[in-house]
Amino acid sequence: MTHEELIAAFQLPTACVVDQRVPKKNFIETPGLVSADRRTLRDGIEEVRWLASLLPENIGIAAHESPERRYRQIGLITIAFRPKAPVPRILHLVHRCTAHPLLLVTRESPCQLSLCHKRLSLAEHGKTVLEDHGNIRTSPPLALDLPGLAPFLASLPVPVSPAADLYHLYQRLLQSLTALDAAAIAGTYHEVQSPAQESLVRETIDRHEALRTQITTLRRQAAKEKQLPRLVEINTRIKQLESSLVEAANQL
Repeated sequence: MTHEELIAAFQLPTACVVDQRVPKKNFIETPGLVSADRRTLRDGIEEVRWLASLLPENIGIAAHESPERRYRQIGLITIAFRPKAPVPRILHLVHRCTAHPLLLVTRESPCQLSLCHKRLSLAEHGKTVLEDHGNIRTSPPLALDLPGLAPFLASLPVPVSPAADLYHLYQRLLQSLTALDAAAIAGTYHEVQSPAQESLVRETIDRHEALRTQITTLRRQAAKEKQLPRLVEINTRIKQLESSLVEAANQL
């Protein structure tokens, strides 16, 4: 799936369109970045374009104002990377260096969608920081054979989104992304209908990923193990973890 196809799935009103190139210095010069992160942005980004701004006046969804968050607009941007760029780190930094919550679309094919809630900083008045300990949510590569892709795309159109305000719109999109992540494991897309449900599904996804990591590590150990008793012990543990892996997938 191309980034153009993904953007089209949002069905944004033409009044949202901006389509302007964003200079890399806008991110590089963000206060608080260490020199290594500035270098990562400078060397890893080919181009960033701000395609659209979702505002109350152009999508008919109210702004969100609370002591914790201020969602006055949502930005839709695309990003192209240079070869061998550390993509996950760059996505994290672009979210971090932008004041508004983003729909961040990669221009690689198949493309990916990245989201992360933002909240007001407790340390600096008027500044925003990433929520969830800075853990951004990035979709799997959106290949056409990805399980759950069709219902995921069907959940994206903004004009028909049942959202009370921009924060709840963004939360609904995050829930759709979590449902897609679950479908990539379970093979079937199930709508995530609330933040509480999303938290439970995300915990199961994280547990599934941790189990896969443990199994991979143990298989590497087994390939090198020379002592038969120890090899039997490792293989027994692998079977136990594989059983837990199936159980976690069945919960999604």
